[in-house]
Amino acid sequence: MTMRQPDIEIYLKDADHIAIGEWLSNALGTCTPWQQKGQTFKCKAGDIPVTWLPKAVGKWHSLLLESDATPWADDLACAQAAFVDDDQRGLKFLYCIYYSSDDLHRVVAPIPLDR
Repeated sequence: MTMRQPDIEIYLKDADHIAIGEWLSNALGTCTPWQQKGQTFKCKAGDIPVTWLPKAVGKWHSLLLESDATPWADDLACAQAAFVDDDQRGLKFLYCIYYSSDDLHRVVAPIPLDR
C-alpha cells in the first residue's frame, strides 16, 4: 500500500502567485484571494491551504499545498501536471521535494527545463 504525502511542495521559476492562483482554481477548486503576511502569500484552493513564498531559493518560488487530499500522489506528479497545464505560460520547475517514511525530505531528479 502506497502512503500519500502529508503535503505537496514544488519549486517554480518565472511564475507569480496570480498565475498560480489561476492554475490552482482549475486544478483544485476556487482559489480564495491571496493574503500577504511579510513575503509569504496564503490562500485556499478548494479546501486545501496553500502557501506561496516568492524567491524561496534564489529565483525559484515555493508552492506548498498543505494537505494529503490533492489529486497528486506526490510532489513530482504535481509539478509535472502544472508544467503540462501551464506550458503556454512558460512555468519552469527546478526540482521537487518529497516526504519519505523516515521523515526526511529529499531532492528528486530535476524536471527538464527545455520543454
